[in-house]
Amino acid sequence: MATDPSTAPNRPWRAVIAAVACVALLAALPATAAVGASGNPDTLSYFEQVVTDWQSVPGAHVTEYGLFWLHYNGGTAVDFRWGTTKPDGFKAAKAVIDYWLEGGKIVGYLATVTAQDVPRLRILVAAGNVFTSTTQCWQRSNPGSAPFGTGQRDLVSDLNARFEPLQHKGKWTVVKYHYLWSTGTHATQVDTLGPSSPPAIRSKIDVRGVERFSISLSVKPLHKAPELPLASHSPAAPKPAPFCKKAT
Repeated sequence: MATDPSTAPNRPWRAVIAAVACVALLAALPATAAVGASGNPDTLSYFEQVVTDWQSVPGAHVTEYGLFWLHYNGGTAVDFRWGTTKPDGFKAAKAVIDYWLEGGKIVGYLATVTAQDVPRLRILVAAGNVFTSTTQCWQRSNPGSAPFGTGQRDLVSDLNARFEPLQHKGKWTVVKYHYLWSTGTHATQVDTLGPSSPPAIRSKIDVRGVERFSISLSVKPLHKAPELPLASHSPAAPKPAPFCKKAT
């Protein structure tokens, strides 16, 4: 089973990207950042169009390193943390997340988190309900176990960041910006965006201050909503299959 990370800060992934979790796409949404993007006007205009383009995408596939930490606690128990300096005894993990989007907002997702010699952790969110699994079946969990929120959060937005001038590397556009990660901690994020619409995005995030760690991730738009392990295949009826049987 997955252990509730209630002792860790609940910093939903800030993606844009502050892309998912900031500004926004895929990292952790800062706890106390002021609303409103600022900085270079050309970059702001460009990024506003990126946000608009992503609002028509039904899904996204994300691969991320550096955000999650796992700890094997015996049997099927796995402790996990995210968006913080590496906790003692925890291992760096890789996260693969498939997002179900409507109008640019996250309405469901499946995160698969793995680390060496630790059972695989899966986190499923649909219709505001949270489920976790470290085996072949699912157990109901709580919002504190949902690293990217429980629904209706924008995957890509242009809030809360100070943007530097655009750079261009061949067919790629490079966007650099800064934002508050949490009290006493700031982040510098560099996004490399492809030429398509909406663009694929590669990001590197450097977090410094009270917390110190680095994140790298890639975000790819999907042409259809991803398959989630739901009995009805719809976030409207959020019961994953199979469900773990209660111990007798």
